[in-house]
Amino acid sequence: MKRLAKIELLKVRSNATFWVLAGLHMGILLLVLLSGKIVLRAISLDGENISNLIDLANIPLYQFPDIWHNFTYVAAYLKFILAIYVIISITNEISYDTLRQNVMNGLSRKKRD
Repeated sequence: MKRLAKIELLKVRSNATFWVLAGLHMGILLLVLLSGKIVLRAISLDGENISNLIDLANIPLYQFPDIWHNFTYVAAYLKFILAIYVIISITNEISYDTLRQNVMNGLSRKKRD
């Protein structure tokens, strides 16, 4: 299994599309999550009707139980970036015949570990 992971890492290492999409995914994810408090603070300052009902600046976005819910909620929208990379990767495997070559060469059970 380790050998198969190393082979895939060698394929991904030189693929610029992977690094661009991975950077885009992580960048957007971090940007959205780190700007949450800023957005809530701006809404509470501008929204007079909302600030009378709820103090938005005190919503626990980054406290322990809530961070997991917020993080996965935002990440669910960004999974499409990862799906695009999977489609690109599979089409590259088929168009360059690396998938067929890997099947023809094959790895025995001893070579997989």
